[in-house]
Amino acid sequence: MSADATAEPLRRPRPRPRRHVWRWIVLGLVLVLVLVALWIVVRGLIARDQLTGAVPLVSQLRDKVVEGDTAGLDTITDQLESRAATAAALTSDPIWRAVEVVPILGPNLTAFREAAHAVDTLAAGALPPLVTLAGDLDFGKFVPKDGAIDTAPILALQPALAEAGAAVAAAAAEVQTIEVSGTVPQIGEAVTQLVGVINDANALIGGANGLVQVLPEMLGADGPRTTLLLVQNNAELRATGGIPGAVIALHTDEGRISFGRQASGVDFGEFPAPVLPVTDIEAQLYSEKIATFMQNVTVTPDFARSGELAAAMWLEHFGEPVDAVASVDPVVLSYILGSTGPLELPDGTVLSSENAVDLLLNEVYFRYTDPAEQDLFFAAAAQSVFAAIMHFDGDPQRFVQAIGQGVAEHRIYVWSAHADEQNVIAADGSPLAGLLPRSDSMASGFGLYLTDITMSKIDWYLEPSVSISGVRCPMWGDHSYYEVRLRLTSTVPPLGEGVPDYVVGPTFATGETRGTALTQAYLTMPAGFRIFQTLVDGADHAVRIVETDGDYIHYMITSVLPPGATQETVFRVWGNVAAPAKVRLLHTPTAGTFETRIGESLPCPTPEEVPTNVDPGIVASGVPGPGSPAMKYS
Repeated sequence: MSADATAEPLRRPRPRPRRHVWRWIVLGLVLVLVLVALWIVVRGLIARDQLTGAVPLVSQLRDKVVEGDTAGLDTITDQLESRAATAAALTSDPIWRAVEVVPILGPNLTAFREAAHAVDTLAAGALPPLVTLAGDLDFGKFVPKDGAIDTAPILALQPALAEAGAAVAAAAAEVQTIEVSGTVPQIGEAVTQLVGVINDANALIGGANGLVQVLPEMLGADGPRTTLLLVQNNAELRATGGIPGAVIALHTDEGRISFGRQASGVDFGEFPAPVLPVTDIEAQLYSEKIATFMQNVTVTPDFARSGELAAAMWLEHFGEPVDAVASVDPVVLSYILGSTGPLELPDGTVLSSENAVDLLLNEVYFRYTDPAEQDLFFAAAAQSVFAAIMHFDGDPQRFVQAIGQGVAEHRIYVWSAHADEQNVIAADGSPLAGLLPRSDSMASGFGLYLTDITMSKIDWYLEPSVSISGVRCPMWGDHSYYEVRLRLTSTVPPLGEGVPDYVVGPTFATGETRGTALTQAYLTMPAGFRIFQTLVDGADHAVRIVETDGDYIHYMITSVLPPGATQETVFRVWGNVAAPAKVRLLHTPTAGTFETRIGESLPCPTPEEVPTNVDPGIVASGVPGPGSPAMKYS
């Protein structure tokens, strides 16, 4: 036998099973996914910490700029810009953007990336000019001296504030489109907080920019101007504060301001016909009296309309055209008195920051029962405050802060008859333009306004509070549900004992007790929102609805509040499909505290809680119905 014959036959190697290959492929994919997840989580956590750490820095920066404190300003600015840029870079790489298309996870990443980019836009564009401005800020240059305000320092502010204003407006525009409805609470709440910071910055800087851009012209830098100043009286409430108790013409020329004609709201009487055409919506909400009584021009939250009406009434009554209308209230005057120091009036009364609000809104009616004497006192107080401002010898920083606080609290408004100036004043988010609420992808805007219909000064004794919350309800077709709880408390003594008739007002023939307050409450919401039930102290109650062709829908209800009583009105509201459950609220500024609570926990209503006579389509398809049986429509 040969060697070849005895050799083992060659064997073909057995191929490895394909499943081993697929196993490695799967393991590789899992490893890649894990690495991507780790990449996203780590970068996301770092970005979150960077952004949440930026929020207190924004507050510190704002306080330092307002106070003119430059110590440590550069350090805070550097930290803020670094945090914003880092967060934006961490959330914009290709891997992050690719994962944004993944269901469930993607919306969270998109919302966070867009918020980070908006904060970076604000930090990079607004901080440098603001820090430069703060370093050169001398408050003493902005207060009146010898009856005039130097417009040169104001003009010098315009470029920096315009640059900063454009940056915050761009950031605010970016956050308008952020969608948080599909995000987890941790992401949604963090993004909402950041958006709130941006919107607050836009309102603050936008308002300051608007004022600085138009103020030189209003002060007569380009020729003589006349501005009408309304002093609203919060003891008789209107939407933006109160009735115009005093109306004063201020004449300006090259920064010099002179005190012109002064009148009380009563002096105008009732005009025989509306001074301007009244829209159908205004007629339903306020009647034609909005355009026939000076006391009613502020019943609307839109101060541009108030300004137009006041200017038209002044022209018709006195034959004098005006270029602009501005408004303050006694609370603002008290802030200003904190900067000037106490003032002695001609009758020996000392007017100070501590007693101004009480004296001008309540005590004066106890001192003087004759309205003519009251008007003389108001005129003397106004002229004394004006003189103290125009020949300023107080704390300039506190003066500027007083104006800023008044703007932030929605107690100072401005309207210009010149279209280019009004466009700047009415820029989105500016508190100078009025109290109309804004809605966007982050929050639904509500406005709550109170108007006295007792025809008295009884609202000094009114203590209002409101809570408002919303929740997204998938079981109801993904509509959002909201509750607005308005609580009004009267502190009038029993039967109005010891309170002058002028303050408590007339006792109407319908049998109200002396000292009863009649208040009209207006709830303004985005168009399409519907109240499906209104409860007053737990019982169904009628409300009135006024549709609009624009962005809003309005509801009205009248409160009858006897002395010492408390009344709670609950509005139960369906929002539009996918409307943000987060809420934003504006309300009438009052003389005292208007307590507000926003965003408390709220459950979706159960089917048993929805009135059976609501449109049954809501039960079948999740489409909210038009209203409860007690609701009146017009």
